[in-house]
Amino acid sequence: MKKNTLVIISVPFPRIVKHILSDVVLNPICKRAEVVIVSPFANNQKFIEDFSNREVSFNLWESPVKSCLFRNFIGATELMRRLGYWRKNRSTELKYYLLNQYTSFGINGADKYFGPVRRLAYWLLSFIGEHPNAWRVAEKILGKSWYRLGNQALLQRAEKYQNVILIQSANWGLQDRSLARLCVENKWRSVLLPYTTDQIFTNGFLINDFDAICVQGDFEYVLARNYHKVEDKNIYRVGSVWFRTLHELKTDFPVINDKANTEVRIIYAGVSNVFFPTDSEFKGLDALIKYVSKIEKNVKIIYRPVVFDANLKQDIISRYECIPEVEIDWPDETVFSLSEYNSSVNDSLRNYARSIVNCDLLVMSYMTSFCMDVAFLSECGVISNMIDSNNILESRHNELFPTNLHPGLCVCKSTKDLICNVDAFLQSSIYSKKQASEIISLWDYPDSDVQGELINAIFGS
Repeated sequence: MKKNTLVIISVPFPRIVKHILSDVVLNPICKRAEVVIVSPFANNQKFIEDFSNREVSFNLWESPVKSCLFRNFIGATELMRRLGYWRKNRSTELKYYLLNQYTSFGINGADKYFGPVRRLAYWLLSFIGEHPNAWRVAEKILGKSWYRLGNQALLQRAEKYQNVILIQSANWGLQDRSLARLCVENKWRSVLLPYTTDQIFTNGFLINDFDAICVQGDFEYVLARNYHKVEDKNIYRVGSVWFRTLHELKTDFPVINDKANTEVRIIYAGVSNVFFPTDSEFKGLDALIKYVSKIEKNVKIIYRPVVFDANLKQDIISRYECIPEVEIDWPDETVFSLSEYNSSVNDSLRNYARSIVNCDLLVMSYMTSFCMDVAFLSECGVISNMIDSNNILESRHNELFPTNLHPGLCVCKSTKDLICNVDAFLQSSIYSKKQASEIISLWDYPDSDVQGELINAIFGS
């Protein structure tokens, strides 16, 4: 079977590597098929070295050089696919995204509101795009050369195999749009293994007619069935590939499960100030520092800011570096990078797991998927800081933001409420473990045979 089957894995950006190229996914595939990784950094030496011990090959994907007219038109079809999907499901949690479709979020609330012409264009695209296939019809106007020319080497290789399977993790982007077109045209088997829930929740109608969709938990199962009308026979309850990877990383470091002392570790996770105001993040952290300085417990606050601005980074250093209760932990870019592959993913993931495994409480700014990783690895309580400085969140209809994605999540809108809940969590480890279990309950099938389900999904059961 291996000589007759080719599995094409699409890796359009670094953040996806930890998911789709994990041992949990790659090991069973490499035993059954030839594997080629299609990626814009397929000639990056660090990337190649990370997988040099695998029986895989690489195919460089380069964005087709097209005119401004092409880019605008393909962009319009992408808007049709996404905005039309939001409009079609406007009575659900997606109403939040539809109401913000005319707004470009800015740093610390400096939002830009579209003018009347652009608003009209977006409305028309969403109205037309409400039909699931409207964007596909529009895409056909572009012809076939845009997705064929840059993939000639891949096509020539695929012709040598009886069975060709395409695995995608992203439901957006030109690379995956072009590979999806090749897949449909050449009748390859197609599999979606989402790297985040956004791929089937907020990112629009599916870019491919997937033969198999691998869901990690009940929330994604409902999305596949009710939002995308996927038949049950095409949905595979795989469970969380990422959680299995984290579990393996945790067992690699048995010593990190042992407390060297009685220190209590609180991770304070920041987010980009495009989505949550810096002032609100600082207010929550300052209140936490004040609380910690007054209690008898030995508490260390691990502050993990997400910063892309040198001035803000310097401001954080000057504000918090000399405070004894605070340790600043700058996240590795590999964890969230969408462009550059600069460091070994294996080393980055080991460091990532080591940094969060002994957490006693997580306080996060706004909402971030980071909370699921910490809840899974450390079984600790999670608090969301929703302090709304200058009513920025209110202006963005934040009351409609789907916080129910994480059952049991503690949401705090004032410093008083925040500290009250911090104190409650630190007093009860049983309460913390119960909440952690609730938060990840919709995001995994813990008893699933992950690799067995993956094999069935990829090669057909």
